[in-house]
Amino acid sequence: MDVEFAVAGLGAALLGVLGRPGYIPVWICAVVGVHFLPLARLLRDRNLIPLGILVTFTAVVALIVGLTTRVAPSTLTGVGAGLSLAAFGALALIRALRQPRLQYT
Repeated sequence: MDVEFAVAGLGAALLGVLGRPGYIPVWICAVVGVHFLPLARLLRDRNLIPLGILVTFTAVVALIVGLTTRVAPSTLTGVGAGLSLAAFGALALIRALRQPRLQYT
């Protein structure tokens, strides 16, 4: 977790110094997406793998669109990552509600 914050912070600082603050959300999105991959194994939740891939893919698309069009990369990053996280959160809630409750005696 500390490595993730360091990588995100250093990358954001570098983008700021280079005069590219509009790409900081893209960088953070990529770091968050990649971090879900090892987290899936640690938490034993395979659903984090497609989430990680989708969030990372969102960052890549936002980068490409930001470099080739006038659309702000943060627009795609926010919408794509937000929808991905909300959808996977809703699926996790649905799965949890379908599981039988544990009885403590």
